[in-house]
Amino acid sequence: MICQIDLNQEVPFAVKAQFGFPLTVLFLCLTYINVFFLPLLLFGVLFMFSGYSYVFKADGCHKVKYKTFGFTVIEFNRQFLKPDYVSVFNQSFKQTSVLGFLEFGTSKYKSYVVKLFQGNQNIIVYKSNNSEAVLRIGEGLSNLFEIELYNALK
Repeated sequence: MICQIDLNQEVPFAVKAQFGFPLTVLFLCLTYINVFFLPLLLFGVLFMFSGYSYVFKADGCHKVKYKTFGFTVIEFNRQFLKPDYVSVFNQSFKQTSVLGFLEFGTSKYKSYVVKLFQGNQNIIVYKSNNSEAVLRIGEGLSNLFEIELYNALK
């Protein structure tokens, strides 16, 4: 029996760069004014190499881990839905590229997702371009929570 599943979330580099690059430039300018801000410069760089993961446990004590260079920096408990079923399917998303008040355009893309459903509530717990990985994670969550898996990828 599976007792825990760790879902490393894929954060696109463009999203990391959208926040990490301005932070790096800001702290670089502040460091030029006063050397005291030099340690803050690392925050912008570390943000570019960070990510997060959800850890689902059979006992219901779920966690969110924020990582940098693969090492856990912050870890805290999080309540998720007590799911009735797990669903895997293809979903469309829309992303707007903005910098401050400037909008550079929108892009539409499709990804495979794993969602947990409880009644009429749902939450996306994993998103990927790899259908096999999404199906494997959906099956793992189904076994972990001992609930039904709806596979819409067929």
